[in-house]
Amino acid sequence: MHVTPALDQVIVLPYSDDLGVQQADARTLVTLLHVRDIIGEEPGGTAVVTELLDDRNRTWPKSRTSTMSSSATTSSA
Repeated sequence: MHVTPALDQVIVLPYSDDLGVQQADARTLVTLLHVRDIIGEEPGGTAVVTELLDDRNRTWPKSRTSTMSSSATTSSA
């Protein structure tokens, strides 16, 4: 992963080839935590978009610079 605070935006996608839905979302959320820690939470800073496989996992706390979507939401748009 090559994340620096100077990025305009970061997209975190789930890895689901060999993982179950919950395991893939858990790994995605841990990655999101690492990304947020690296880039910080400055207003107007780096935008972070995260895709989750299970819509129920979207209730996780969101920040002002993050957008979360599930594959169910993405595919119906």
